Amino acid sequence: MTALIRDICEQHGHLTSKCCLVDDRWQVKVEYYGLKLIKTSEPKTMKSLLWTAPEIIRNSNLVGTKPGDIYSFAIICAEVVTRKAPWNLAEIFLSEEELIYRVKKGGVNPLRPTLNIDPSLELNPSLLHLIRDCWAEEPDVRPKIDMVKSLLKAMQSGQSNNLMDHVFNMLEQYASNLEQEVEERTKELVAEKKKSDILLYRMLPRAVADKLKLGQVVEPEAYDQVTVFFSDVVSFTTLASRCIPLQVKFQQKKKILKNHRL
Repeated sequence: MTALIRDICEQHGHLTSKCCLVDDRWQVKVEYYGLKLIKTSEPKTMKSLLWTAPEIIRNSNLVGTKPGDIYSFAIICAEVVTRKAPWNLAEIFLSEEELIYRVKKGGVNPLRPTLNIDPSLELNPSLLHLIRDCWAEEPDVRPKIDMVKSLLKAMQSGQSNNLMDHVFNMLEQYASNLEQEVEERTKELVAEKKKSDILLYRMLPRAVADKLKLGQVVEPEAYDQVTVFFSDVVSFTTLASRCIPLQVKFQQKKKILKNHRL
């Protein structure tokens, strides 16, 4: 759940358990981020409304809100702790249409999933209270994502980890470090690419350099008349033998400017 919280720190709008993908390192990755134009043009299906907050159903909001994502997160957590499908429609004997209608209607005691937990499952009771707070009827009452993240970490800190928990924590830390390292290497690669482009543009015209970078053939150009300029710096050999490279470059520019003025 902590990994899921890390991936929904920004507004999603269409968060369901089907959007939660587990990679080869047992890390949860949330798909279908962004794409607002597609989301606004595709209305939600009746199935996806099982995870949708009541205020979003009433307003027909296709983009979603952060409090709405917190509600969807609570429904996903209910699936995890109960190990059953969302709302477990087979046991409550309600159709999807009737259930969505009752959720949309709200009221003093709004309809929510039943948290029937297996007694053999070791579960912190505070997690159940957090789930109920996250699917509160009023969006302003629901906790913020940062608070949910800190509460989940506090629940896990006092538990005795078994071997699998230790392995999962190592994999999560490894994935986090890997993402950070990839980001740093990408920045270094972009910086080196800029340096190589600057050097290339100094050697060749920009139009020619861009074509060569794209693997295109540069067609030769012919000119009827051209002007060639030859220049020489007086005593350049003596000057270069007495100065360091940076001083040579500075003196060379200085003399060129002086001759140009004359």
